Amino acid sequence: MRVLAAGRGAWQIPAESLGLWRLATGLLLLAEWSDRVAHLDPLYLREGLRRSGDLMRLVEGWTGPWPGEAIVMLAAAGMVSAAAWTAGWMTRWAQVVALLTFGWFTNVNLMTGHAGDVFLVGMLFWSLPLRCGAAFSLDRLLRFKAGGTEFPGAGLALLGQLALVYGLAGLAKTGEAWQTGEALHRALAGSLGSPIGAGLAAILPGWLLAWIGRGVPWVEGGIACLILCPWFRPWPRRAALILTTIFQAALVIGMDLGLLPWLMLAANLLLVQPEDWARWATRPGWTIPVAEMRRRRGWGMVWVAFFGLTALVSADGTLRRTWGLSARFAPGWLWRPLHLAQLQQDWGMFAPDVRPFRTDFRLEVEGTCGTVWTFGDRDSSFLGASGKGWRKFIEQAAGSRRDAERDQLLALAAREAVRNGVDVRVVRLIRVLLPLSGTKPEDVETRERVVGEIDFATRPALAPPDGNATLME
Repeated sequence: MRVLAAGRGAWQIPAESLGLWRLATGLLLLAEWSDRVAHLDPLYLREGLRRSGDLMRLVEGWTGPWPGEAIVMLAAAGMVSAAAWTAGWMTRWAQVVALLTFGWFTNVNLMTGHAGDVFLVGMLFWSLPLRCGAAFSLDRLLRFKAGGTEFPGAGLALLGQLALVYGLAGLAKTGEAWQTGEALHRALAGSLGSPIGAGLAAILPGWLLAWIGRGVPWVEGGIACLILCPWFRPWPRRAALILTTIFQAALVIGMDLGLLPWLMLAANLLLVQPEDWARWATRPGWTIPVAEMRRRRGWGMVWVAFFGLTALVSADGTLRRTWGLSARFAPGWLWRPLHLAQLQQDWGMFAPDVRPFRTDFRLEVEGTCGTVWTFGDRDSSFLGASGKGWRKFIEQAAGSRRDAERDQLLALAAREAVRNGVDVRVVRLIRVLLPLSGTKPEDVETRERVVGEIDFATRPALAPPDGNATLME
């Protein structure tokens, strides 16, 4: 009871913090939507290039395959609701629609998904009972709704989601490379390292990288504890804010992890406490006073209890995979609904170990005169996609168990080559394993393996159209 009493104020998130988090996260959500809409035709409307998630397959089992018009309408509803939520107009309803549309759209094609999607869905869901539109919003500015409903204690679920990411990521890093400190060098020099990260891995002394690498799991675990600590306010949360900002800024600079570190930086705004806002002269009238809101304390505790159950299921999946456990805590009737809702989350990133080599991919198009066209896994010209999106797509296709997905990817490469005047005969997808800089040549050899190939002489049905065809056809 003393813990609950101590945490009653510690786990309350100020309306100003929620408002700024909504603005920052909403802008990132709109940027993600704009990127997906830009590649709507090749990656979401073509049946052969889509690997639907469990939720989409379940829905299409009832309704039949979705036509392209329905997917376009889903994307349009997602962008409109995301814009309304960002601006704080009819905030709670806009958030419900934004959560449903984005979560659903990520299930249209899992080959384009990433960890940022999972984190964003979780944060949107667990913040539903909170007054995200009570500050820095059109609802407040236009006095659209002066009241509303507050769920005291529900902020613990949102802070718990943030702590869960750091805690599980730290607990899962149990491999030998993390214990010896080699993991950080491997991560920076590997496939997900940015050009700056690769440069740092090459010039920084090995002892420094090893020292920092051994400390990463401890820092992640410490951040989780500081976020949830109800005592000595406001210093634990302030320390967590400083550590998370440094940690995520380092990920943005040194790694190519897409949207995730930016969303985590935006989530740092939730760690700004009432004591911090009291130091700044917040303009009166920007927030809806708690006294004007209906309080539903009991439902807030129910929400926190539901989050606790979900956190146990997520921890069961992450730690069972990384620690090699065979028993599953969560029964199927509980695990499956949470999995469909994307609330059962696996945060074992770079765990339990980091491989001592990097994996690259390339597509080779062979014409009548030999190989004349090549796409690398960081080639941003293909489909007009960003390097990150293109790499994710080709990596998923290469690792797929479905031959049809690789065939469709190879057919796309052939069509691009035809559009550039190449007489296509064979297209192949090659996985390349490369030793990392700083490793001994005898440790990892450069190996190439063909993971997919189409010879159009023997499979004419997959042959590309004539030279007037285009990729977006």
